[in-house]
Amino acid sequence: GKTFQIHRLLVAIKQGSKPGLENEVSSAVSESITYGSLGGMLLLLPGCGLLCLEGEGKAVVNAAFKVQEVVKSGIVTAANVVSTIQDAPRPAFTFWAVRNLSVNKGDGTMFEEESLPAAIAEISLNLQNIGKALAALPDSERQKKLDQLKTSFHNEIPRIEDVMGLASNEDLPSLEEYLDIYHGPFDLTLDSGEYRGAVHAIGNDPITHYLELRTRSCFV
Repeated sequence: GKTFQIHRLLVAIKQGSKPGLENEVSSAVSESITYGSLGGMLLLLPGCGLLCLEGEGKAVVNAAFKVQEVVKSGIVTAANVVSTIQDAPRPAFTFWAVRNLSVNKGDGTMFEEESLPAAIAEISLNLQNIGKALAALPDSERQKKLDQLKTSFHNEIPRIEDVMGLASNEDLPSLEEYLDIYHGPFDLTLDSGEYRGAVHAIGNDPITHYLELRTRSCFV
């Protein structure tokens, strides 16, 4: 059984014109493994992509901060947090992989607010199914399946239009907003005015629905 809480973070990105995305994100993951178990996948499509980070909380958050530095560099022009869960019931990605899929370009889906949660749930579940299927294979077989990802998981690979739509959706919080709200320092002033200092926003992080990412209710 698992010996730690499994933190899973799913981010939709828009790629910039600068090269180096695959190496930079892979470095962010490898450098964060020192904080605990960490796996996931960077699934790249023309102009956009999905990043799933999964593992011990400290490792996932550290990798997310490093990915945000990649966003600031211009290699990534937008990064939206699609979903996050603090205590996933079982791991999906016990490995790290990057794959660049060649598909026809498409315009981003304009999700209605009512349909967004269902779309996110479907994409997240499909990615988890891909991860679990690959994790069950020996390393050599997994690499073969990864090289045939588009054909092996034709029904699970998200549509490029949906990924681009999530990366552009203004109802979703950016990675920077998410990290600032839930894992960044903020000032706390007591009513008496006698104390003011930096408090690190860590804790239960009970976010399972994208709208909850817009609130600070868990700190009240």
